[in-house]
Amino acid sequence: MQQSGKSGSIEYYIENLTVESIQNGILDLGVHMGDEMDTRIQTSGDQAGGGGEGRKSIKQRLQQVEQNMQEVRDSLQNLEQRWRDIEAQLQSFEQRVRYLEVLHL
Repeated sequence: MQQSGKSGSIEYYIENLTVESIQNGILDLGVHMGDEMDTRIQTSGDQAGGGGEGRKSIKQRLQQVEQNMQEVRDSLQNLEQRWRDIEAQLQSFEQRVRYLEVLHL
């Protein structure tokens, strides 16, 4: 009988995949994205804080926020696609497990 997937392989992660671990991963990603946006906002505020010529207009700030929001949307779409891919891999894995269980009956 073959040993289960090695740590770091997709099989290993699928075997150890739980709803809680997926939820925690999504929450961690959300926190990371929020921190990234806070950093970007702080950085743009620091750059604009010099007064006079260096200060961004409201229109420029809104454009920056819209750009940041689009990046977040793109990231979410990528995550949704990765989620669908993982679900498909999990279904395939479950089918293989059921097949192996039938063989051993």
